[in-house]
Amino acid sequence: MVIGYQGELGSNAEAAAHTIAAELQLDDVEYRPLVSSRNVIMSLDGGKIDAGVVATKNNIGGTVAETFDAIKDEQLELMGTCVLEIHHCLFARPGIALADIDAVASHEQALAQTVASRARLVPDAEGRPVPDTAIAARWLAAGELDERTAVICKREAGEANGLELLAADIEDRPSLTEFRMFRPSDIDYDNEEPPSLGTRIQYLFVNQSGLGIFAKVLIVAGIMSSMIFAGSRLLDSIDVATSVSGALSAIFLFLTSDKVSRHMEFKSLCGYWKYYSLPDKGRESEVNLLYETPRIVEIQEADGELFIRGWLCDKTTVQFFESSKTLASSTERSRGSLVYWYRSPEEAGREVTLSGFVELSWVKRHPAAPVNRMSGRYSGSATRETGKITYLRISQREFDVHRKSVFLGNGA
Repeated sequence: MVIGYQGELGSNAEAAAHTIAAELQLDDVEYRPLVSSRNVIMSLDGGKIDAGVVATKNNIGGTVAETFDAIKDEQLELMGTCVLEIHHCLFARPGIALADIDAVASHEQALAQTVASRARLVPDAEGRPVPDTAIAARWLAAGELDERTAVICKREAGEANGLELLAADIEDRPSLTEFRMFRPSDIDYDNEEPPSLGTRIQYLFVNQSGLGIFAKVLIVAGIMSSMIFAGSRLLDSIDVATSVSGALSAIFLFLTSDKVSRHMEFKSLCGYWKYYSLPDKGRESEVNLLYETPRIVEIQEADGELFIRGWLCDKTTVQFFESSKTLASSTERSRGSLVYWYRSPEEAGREVTLSGFVELSWVKRHPAAPVNRMSGRYSGSATRETGKITYLRISQREFDVHRKSVFLGNGA
């Protein structure tokens, strides 16, 4: 398995890649430095790597814009996360003192995490962003940066490049960075993939409308056959025809019952989802908001009703909302919609009670296929917020990863 990561040898992303791979118990792994988040995502798209690790958030520097810009339009499956404590060191070429420094080069996140320390140590030095902290160390050692430039990087990267340590642990406060490992998703988010053979056969036997064409033909054929056999020498009793007809009628009534019909209606919506929302006002231009804190949803059917529960994947995964009422149009047509009203679960104990409604719609190519993507609008009654929302189906495996993973959280 080939895992690409944002950064170079000796970078924090490399350490994160090793950490997540160990947690997932991945064997026979090759690690490939790819410098930037964009390179990681492009390599995933091109099939050059099997998984990619990128930095997503820091408790001092905030979200990593480079990463979110790279993943915003991608169909990716989350494999795992880790949060690392980051320690920054200031290195220079041998013989260069603090008083000689007129510039400091590093990744923009490292610069953002050391503003106060740099103002104290090298107050006149200009901050210069480079693609990665380990790259800064390599460039300085190779003479690609001016000799009066210092770099911020991990201790291992500075020492590996023969640089001299000027100051250690210069982060302004305890620095934590969240990393996520992704791989390409194999789910058809265009809703164009044809249903499986098993789904097609099932649809021909029983569907939302009740009996499919195959089931109707078999029942009619069974009744006619029993009538024919009843008049033959082998079976000369009308009781046989009556019994067979009665049994087939019972099956017919069961398969056309409201309970079965509702089950079939909701089957293509049930399962696991993640969703992204973007408010209309205030932060509508911040695409990063879509991905800052993952939100996951489980849609279930019970007693002919849909029930929806959502979780917020923050420092700890907590239930965010539950549906109070749902309405769904026919799921066995090419177009459909789902509307639900939501509220905070009673056990959540939130200061502000969430409430509102969501309206989602979909278009799919094959009526019998499941719905994998829905999009629409939401309106929060308590928050008076409106915006766009997108639901994407995920596997139970990815759902469990979200529930078990460690995220940095917006309030870190």
